[in-house]
Amino acid sequence: MRYLIEFIISYFFIFIIYYIFITRRYNKYNKNKLSADISYLTNKYKIDIKKFGYNKLLIIMSFINPFIMSIAVITMELLKTNIIWQLLLGFLLLFPLIISIYGILGNILEKKYKLVEKKRSKNLKKGIS
Repeated sequence: MRYLIEFIISYFFIFIIYYIFITRRYNKYNKNKLSADISYLTNKYKIDIKKFGYNKLLIIMSFINPFIMSIAVITMELLKTNIIWQLLLGFLLLFPLIISIYGILGNILEKKYKLVEKKRSKNLKKGIS
C-alpha cells in the first residue's frame, strides 16, 4: 500500500513538472520543433498529426511520460542497495518501458487513425463531408 501511495504522489509530482516544462513549451504545432516522443510516434506508426490532432497527442503524451518515469522511480526505490545501483536500474528500466508503452500507444493510435480514415473515405463515397 505504501508503494502505491508513493507511486501516485510521484506520478502527480512528475506530471506537474512535465506539464510546466515540456507540454507548455510545445503547445503550438510546429513541424520543425516537435518533441522527440511525438516525432517518434508519428514516424514509426505513420500517424498524420494534422488529421489526428496535435493537441490530443500532446495531452496523451503528457499522461504517458510521467507514468513511465514514476514506474522507474518506484522500482529504483524498491531496490535496497546503494544509489549507484538504483540509478543504473532506473536508466536501464526506462528504455524498455519507453519502447513497450510507446509501442502499445502507437498500435492503439494507428488502429484509431485507420478507423477514422475508413469512416472519412466511406462518407466521401456517400457524398457526406
